[in-house]
Amino acid sequence: MTTTRYVNYKQAAEYLAVPVGTLRSLVCHKRIPHVRLGPRSVKFELAELDQWIAEHRVDSDQADQVRTKGWQGRDTRTCDGSTLR
Repeated sequence: MTTTRYVNYKQAAEYLAVPVGTLRSLVCHKRIPHVRLGPRSVKFELAELDQWIAEHRVDSDQADQVRTKGWQGRDTRTCDGSTLR
């Protein structure tokens, strides 16, 4: 039997090496796998974070394509529905 390991925002941010604010934004826009246990309780499964990282890997031959896109197509909505400028 395998044990599923869940972590909180701070632990997940450290694991991914990103600021907690970035992680909160990814959760808000539903761009990262997470489990919401209540209005203020969010957990992350480490195995799902590993899978998410693998799915978002950009190989070196794709890096030039990503860099040339710039801000085009960026979602400029915030969690409260307002728009970034």
